[in-house]
Formats: sequence, structure tokens, C-alpha cells
Amino acid sequence: MEVQQANHSSPLAVSPRSGAAVFLIRESADPAVSHKPDPVPPTATVIQIDTDAHKRAWHIEDGRLVINHEAEGIRHVLQAGMVFSGDMELMDGLAFGGVFKDGGTLSIPNGTLIVMAGAKINGRIQVKNLYNLGTIDNESVRATGLLVNWGTLHARTVEYGALESAGDLEAESIKKIR
Repeated sequence: MEVQQANHSSPLAVSPRSGAAVFLIRESADPAVSHKPDPVPPTATVIQIDTDAHKRAWHIEDGRLVINHEAEGIRHVLQAGMVFSGDMELMDGLAFGGVFKDGGTLSIPNGTLIVMAGAKINGRIQVKNLYNLGTIDNESVRATGLLVNWGTLHARTVEYGALESAGDLEAESIKKIR
């Protein structure tokens, strides 16, 4: 973890978000002066920046699975109480909290599906990354990237690029995609 410092007495001081970096760029009209770095002003507060935060879109905190929706490209949210059937294909990530029934296909070829706690899916899943905190009971699950199972997953076939499971996972065939 890299330590950065901020000068809160300066009118240009900015409090960065957690994991964000703040850069101050100063321009000079004289090209001979522009290559010289400005001296770092004295500081009063130390801010810690996690430079590796982008490398992991999820982590375990106090026994709970925490997912960074922004890092996973989640652009759509379907809350509890919504019931869907048939086929659904999305180009961006989805956080799903409802019921997907009747054996259709839920496809996000280059994106992430988060099955929220309380959600139920009875259909085929084809995604890049899958985070399951709910209940999946279906024919097949294919996560070409990462499959993190924190809920219940029962399927005939499960295919994955990488697998992390602390939940209930049962399948006739579980295989890694090479």
C-alpha cells in the first residue's frame, strides 16, 4: 500500500475517495521551467491509497462476500419482486434480485451476473463472471471467467474459468474451461 499525503490548508486540497489518487498538474508558460517539478508542500494528514484495489473486484469482510459493482461493470439492477421467464441477453453487468423461471437462458457473454441473496434462477446461465449469493437450480452454468458461489448452486453441468465456493455446489459435471 502506497502512502500519500494531502495538504488540507491549501485551497487546492482535495479529499480523495477510498482507493482514489489525486494529482495536481501545474503548467508553466516557459518550457524551460515546465520540466522542473514543483516542491511538495508540507502536509498535515496522511492518506493511504490502496494501489492494488483494482486487481480484486471482490473480497471477504467479516465473513461476508463484498463485491465491487463498479469494478465488475454492473450497469443494471433488477430487484426482488420481479419475475422473468424466457431468454435474456445483456451487454453489461447485472445485479439480479428477483426470480428467473421456466428454464430460459440468462446470457451476459462479456459481463458479470450477481445473483443477490434471496434471488432464484431456474434457467441456463452463460456469463463471463458469476457471483452467486442466492439460489441457482438449473440445467447448466457457464462462467468463462470467475465463478464465486456463496449461495446454493445445483446444476447438471457447471463450467468455469476460476472457481471459489463457500456455498452449496452440486452438479453431475463440474469442469474447468481451459
